[in-house]
Amino acid sequence: MVTDLSREDEEKLLSEVRKNPELGKCFLEMLELVGDDLGGIDLADDAEEAVVENIRKTGKELLTTWAQKKADLTAKKAKVEVGTRCHEKKSSNGIRP
Repeated sequence: MVTDLSREDEEKLLSEVRKNPELGKCFLEMLELVGDDLGGIDLADDAEEAVVENIRKTGKELLTTWAQKKADLTAKKAKVEVGTRCHEKKSSNGIRP
């Protein structure tokens, strides 16, 4: 059985949605499916299709957010490590015969 969110959980959820507005939109779309008018969907097949599409969209958004954060963290760690250089263009014109 699902229990009510604690005040702390509500604040955390709101904070995360503010940091990731696209995810907030995905969550709102999901909630509209189970709202009072059930998202205007009459057939179970249509409801299933809407839910699956929304989950895919939300999953893509979550993975995109994760990948960006991971890339930023990796770049930050690389800058801190001794001996790591930023990308530079090669000065060589290539191999000469």
